[in-house]
Amino acid sequence: MKLGVGYGGTGLYTLVGSDRNGSINSNNPALTFNVGDKVRFNNLAYSAHPLYIKTAQGTGTGDQASGVIGAGTQTVDWTIPSTGTYYYQC
Repeated sequence: MKLGVGYGGTGLYTLVGSDRNGSINSNNPALTFNVGDKVRFNNLAYSAHPLYIKTAQGTGTGDQASGVIGAGTQTVDWTIPSTGTYYYQC
């Protein structure tokens, strides 16, 4: 699955693409994936707003999820490791 990520304003990521529920084109949407799904985030705002997949909300680089390649860069690839709630944040 592929998602384009843009900066929608303070505290907002704009995501365009699809997840297990269908098409997405909105700010800060909840995303649905299955364990083992491979997801690619193309972060168009990476230089000012690096994207991290995390296990807890919060700023900085702590609490990063496993299975993520390229965290904080333009292309973030993630294989969903287990069920749970995850957060995308800069």
